[in-house]
Amino acid sequence: MTGAAFGPRIFKPRGPQSPGQPEPDRGRGPLSIGIEGRISIASGDADSWSKAAAAWEEIGATHLPVNTMRAGLEGPDQHIDAIRRFKEAVSG
Repeated sequence: MTGAAFGPRIFKPRGPQSPGQPEPDRGRGPLSIGIEGRISIASGDADSWSKAAAAWEEIGATHLPVNTMRAGLEGPDQHIDAIRRFKEAVSG
């Protein structure tokens, strides 16, 4: 996780419905449960977003939302532009 702007927090499984345990009654195994990461635009620049996204991917994240709040952006257009820059940074 070194160099990641916003790294994942790892939690220990706490019961039969945790990602590490299968749910035979529901037909779900641990691989059918997704992992959601999160990256904040305010946490760095394009390089740090890319590194953080790679770190999330490395641990198997299936979803990666981006947060544009508290980044000093004004109005919807700036938030949309920030999301576009983020997509370009993490998509390569």
